[in-house]
Amino acid sequence: MTQRQQDYDNFQAFRDEVWRQNWIEGERLESEKLWREFEEEGGVSSYLRDAQTALEEARAVQAARNAKLSNRVATAVAESFIDLDI
Repeated sequence: MTQRQQDYDNFQAFRDEVWRQNWIEGERLESEKLWREFEEEGGVSSYLRDAQTALEEARAVQAARNAKLSNRVATAVAESFIDLDI
């Protein structure tokens, strides 16, 4: 291999390493930025509040469905008694 080819290969290896290090640094900075945003939005406690709110809403929806089903059953039972002339 000629010196020129060796120099070119060394330059390419250097260029690739610089690119890799820049990419790693960019990923680190992006990660830090996302972490800051996460903390500014309330961090884990925010997620816990959101989860608790979602759980309460789900329970309210289930209670409404149960009430609607109970009303339907009560109506069906009442209608069956009416049909029996009791």
